[in-house]
Amino acid sequence: MQITKFSRIDTVTWPGMYLSVVQVADGEGQLENVNEIANTIRGDKDSIDAVMVIDEKGSPESIPGIHTLIREIRPPHMSVILVTSGMNPTSLDDLVGAGYVDRVAFRLEKRPCKEQLRSMDLARANRVDFVTAVVMDPTVVTQEDVLAIAEVTEGHDEFILLQPMAPHACYRKKDLNALSKSLKGKARNVRVLNDVRRPSDRGRRRG
Repeated sequence: MQITKFSRIDTVTWPGMYLSVVQVADGEGQLENVNEIANTIRGDKDSIDAVMVIDEKGSPESIPGIHTLIREIRPPHMSVILVTSGMNPTSLDDLVGAGYVDRVAFRLEKRPCKEQLRSMDLARANRVDFVTAVVMDPTVVTQEDVLAIAEVTEGHDEFILLQPMAPHACYRKKDLNALSKSLKGKARNVRVLNDVRRPSDRGRRRG
């Protein structure tokens, strides 16, 4: 595996938190130096709230060597947030069950499938806080989809509506505000955030 990008102190991905963000990918090669990153994070441990691990393809827990990487870059007592699609519940169970991950952010681009729901069940079983983050791409996700997602992801600590960045298609602000009100009673701690990642082209309903 390799680290493809490292953000020392990120305040944009998760407003309200100071994060060191480590982006990983499967494959050989060394694009970023693990030891240098580990030393940087240790030096910044009093200035950051957590280390976030993310994979552009969606499931960092599936990458061989992820356990070792987290162990190397994580300072003692530092929280680790894993951003994942949740498509590999077995690998996720290995990570959270062994205490490598303290919080999971499930990034959904449509209604969750059985694998994703199983991953959420595992997060609950391991008493790990999890977040449901829905990419609000109007060509893929309807407002009815979002309400349904809130109902089947019960137990989440936070429900985030991720607004794609221009020029990508996105919902109007007033529609998101109305949807946020509709989610009361179905979802906890609803927030609208800008999505810092580009939605995938998989599973689009319309052109």
